[in-house]
Amino acid sequence: MRYLSEVQLTGAFRRGAAAEQRIPSEPGVFAWLDARPQDAGISLRLFRVNDDGTDDYLDVYEFTPVDECSEDGLELGLVSDVAELHSASARVGARPDRWVNAGVIQDEYADSRR
Repeated sequence: MRYLSEVQLTGAFRRGAAAEQRIPSEPGVFAWLDARPQDAGISLRLFRVNDDGTDDYLDVYEFTPVDECSEDGLELGLVSDVAELHSASARVGARPDRWVNAGVIQDEYADSRR
């Protein structure tokens, strides 16, 4: 199963692991959220890159950022728990049942090409 349940997502954050989620974007752009635990809560960042991929090149982390000033993503905020994460991420089109472990976002990108 690719998508994390709320229990798995919470456990990932407790272990210090990040989670990601593909979000809707305009044609030619691939966008995703990155949620990572910090000492003060969970940091939420938005990444928007040009769709530079091919069927053989799926490394979204290496795609050209839409805005060069946001190469490290756009900081959306710091939330205190998973419930706040769901609320904050919903504002940019995220769903609570579509979080994946860090790195799996490339599989999400591959699926978007199909």
